[in-house]
Amino acid sequence: MPWPEPLVITCIGFSVLGILCIAFLFQHPDPPVTAIENLFELEANTPVTVDATIATIRYRFHGTTLEIEDQNHVISATSFEILDVNIGQRVRITGKINKTGEQPKIEIKTVVPRD
Repeated sequence: MPWPEPLVITCIGFSVLGILCIAFLFQHPDPPVTAIENLFELEANTPVTVDATIATIRYRFHGTTLEIEDQNHVISATSFEILDVNIGQRVRITGKINKTGEQPKIEIKTVVPRD
């Protein structure tokens, strides 16, 4: 005996709803934006996202070092690829702290220009 059509539609609907719920649970939201002054207090390997202004760009043999500033704080962010950013540009940097203390450094994962 074939299944009644409303029951098939209901089963398909619940299956799709279940898949959407699982996908929602496993999505990775953007990490919260951290103020630069808070970077001085974070432990090494802490994931961070920072909105900042590019102060200087220095190219080294193995990559690029950015100095970013916000208010009175200046910190370094290191990357292993050339970044398409300019001095004075507002950026959002996502990465992790790889040095703590007076001069924390961020190991960059992404840099996104901001308005």
